[in-house]
Amino acid sequence: MPSRTTRTLSLALVAWIVVCSCTKRQKPALHQALPAPHHDFGTLDLGTSATCDMDIPLPSGGAVIPQAYQGDCGCASGMLMIRRTDGSTEPIYGLSQDERTMQLGEKLVLRLTLDTRKKEALDLPRTVSHGFVGFKVVHGAAWRFDRQPIQFHYAIHTPIRVMPVSHVEFGELPMSSSPLVRELELSSNDPGRPLSLGTPTSNQDCVEARLVQSDGKTILRIQITPRTDERTSPRVSCAVTIPTGIASYPKLVIPVTGKFIGDIEYEPSYTVSFNLFPFTKAREGFVNLIDHDRRRPAGFSIVSLKSDQGEDLTRHFEVNLSSLSARKTRVTLNYRGTMRGKTMRAWLHLAKQPGGDPVARIRVIGHNSL
Repeated sequence: MPSRTTRTLSLALVAWIVVCSCTKRQKPALHQALPAPHHDFGTLDLGTSATCDMDIPLPSGGAVIPQAYQGDCGCASGMLMIRRTDGSTEPIYGLSQDERTMQLGEKLVLRLTLDTRKKEALDLPRTVSHGFVGFKVVHGAAWRFDRQPIQFHYAIHTPIRVMPVSHVEFGELPMSSSPLVRELELSSNDPGRPLSLGTPTSNQDCVEARLVQSDGKTILRIQITPRTDERTSPRVSCAVTIPTGIASYPKLVIPVTGKFIGDIEYEPSYTVSFNLFPFTKAREGFVNLIDHDRRRPAGFSIVSLKSDQGEDLTRHFEVNLSSLSARKTRVTLNYRGTMRGKTMRAWLHLAKQPGGDPVARIRVIGHNSL
């Protein structure tokens, strides 16, 4: 049976719980964001830019230190400036924290610049973009981060219509593939303004462009030729530029992208790694080979399997070739568990036909755990 002291403590605990549950808990006050400043840039011609100044409301609750502007529009950039009490303005970047701390009578201004040269050659209907200005608010020893949202509207009109796309993506191109051509139709987007274009140029040698007339239409022919220079980057990211003769839009820019790949592709990689294991146990690994060069047969033939020191390792492995699809072959290496030593480092060479020159090689590695 509980003692008198135990009963007393139990009653006191129950009473304390009841009192706590009846007491109204006060929620912490939440900071209410001020209405978002807004600006309408209207309709801008492609290739032009526009700038506006927005007065940014400041949060309350302590000393305010502006930090930075961040937005969701890639063609918009913002600069934060402090308008001093004497009317002068000073960008916050490069100022110390004390110099950036807002003083009584000062205002924070966001200078927002919209640069349509970063946009592709397409009409853009009226759209809305959002951003925010970040603050650090200090109150005594405590501080918090705060933000003030902003928004702006704009639309873009391009003087030259590009159809069907304004960005040419060639995708992956094997080195052995023939030059590929994409055609775009160009026309005036302003009634009464004739189309008068100069000679197109490309900033990469592998991409060529020229204008042709076909059935009364102006056609831009863009041709890409796979490179064979292995020292250059396989990725293509260039621009075809065409003079337009329009003062507000002096040049039409068409982005061109793609990637050159080898004629033989390895999946998942060109290495069969057995990792760390006892060399007395059998293991299996594989690599898939995809031959993109359609001028030759899709299959492969084994040439040799040799260690880095030149030793023939075919007695330690069974190599099988099996077709997975029209251009894909699986190379399976079955290790028999007969090697000695600490490491396994070898190359498997493959040709397109028996007795042919090697066209692919697979790295074979492993480490003995014994």
